[in-house]
Amino acid sequence: ASFATFAVAGSFPYSGMHIAVFVTMMASMAALTAKVREVTSRFISENWRLSQVDSLTELSNVRALRARIDEVVEQAQAGKVRPSLLAIDLDDFKAVNDSFSHTIGDQVLRAVARAISENVRVDEMVARRGGDEFVVVTELSCEKELEAVANRVREAIADARRRICPQLVPTASVAIVRWRDGDDSDEFLRHADVGLHERKVQEEADQLKIITAECRRRERDAILVPLHVLPDDFDATLPALMRLHNLDGLVFTI
Repeated sequence: ASFATFAVAGSFPYSGMHIAVFVTMMASMAALTAKVREVTSRFISENWRLSQVDSLTELSNVRALRARIDEVVEQAQAGKVRPSLLAIDLDDFKAVNDSFSHTIGDQVLRAVARAISENVRVDEMVARRGGDEFVVVTELSCEKELEAVANRVREAIADARRRICPQLVPTASVAIVRWRDGDDSDEFLRHADVGLHERKVQEEADQLKIITAECRRRERDAILVPLHVLPDDFDATLPALMRLHNLDGLVFTI
């Protein structure tokens, strides 16, 4: 029988205590449901954060970097922004791990991550690509402004490394890449790799490099080398192809 039937008959079988217990149980269930939703939401948010963050440095990771580059390239192709990248490579970082241990190396990486983050704008992404390579995604396009930021970052990195490993030369190299019409996300990021790889090929340290239109043209020429004319055991990587073509002036150095 329903509550209404008992009420009409005048013989409602439940006491006030029963109703109070029932109401309390319903309130507890509602509170439990809310708590489960809160915990679930927090769990999902934390998992998403972990998927976007480098666990060592707390910077954005490669996945987040690629998503951000895709975003700014899409905006650039729509004519809304003219983004740039600062690709950063720590010079002789292997010597830190070899001479002082990987624990000290991790301390250096965390200190460098903080140094970079503190010397760029809050709306600019700083990401760790892995190892000792970092990337800053910025909407700055003025060459002088980019150079100023890059030099400020290099000085901050040197200070951070010097505090932890004063015995080693605490330098870093930076490649500046400005987006050009026609670049997709892969090309945009690859140009930064060219600058850093060329620095390693030439064994230059502590350099600031600006990727130019000539660099881009020569990079395409290098990539389009017909591989069938090369020896079977030739190392067909981009640095090797650059050496093959003797690409002097691939990157403008100041």
